[in-house]
Amino acid sequence: MREYGNLADGFGFPLIIRACGMFGDHNLCSVVHSHAIQMGFRDHLYVGNELMNMYGKIGRMDIASQMFDRMSVRTQVSWNIIVSGFAQNFDCDAAYKTFLLMEPQGFEPNSVTWTSLLSSFARCRRYQ
Repeated sequence: MREYGNLADGFGFPLIIRACGMFGDHNLCSVVHSHAIQMGFRDHLYVGNELMNMYGKIGRMDIASQMFDRMSVRTQVSWNIIVSGFAQNFDCDAAYKTFLLMEPQGFEPNSVTWTSLLSSFARCRRYQ
């Protein structure tokens, strides 16, 4: 796209990020993340959410968690992405701890949150 002078905006760039996450290539994901920063999307909500999702899919919850912590604005989607990422990567404790932080921050868990948390407990064999 850049070669032809077409630059993605804050709504198109997340689609590129999502595609990179599907490949599971950490190097490619790092390059795309760098481009997002260079293009001025460091604090863009949709781009940030999709970057967190991408890093969760490739098992880099350390990076996803850092991004979440640095977000100036979070939405229900942001919370669901981070809880789901921890759940998908078998970090049940982090998924649960993050879940517990939602309500004090003004976010009510929804069906996506509950599904992620319950699947996390099932994977970790925690049924209590």
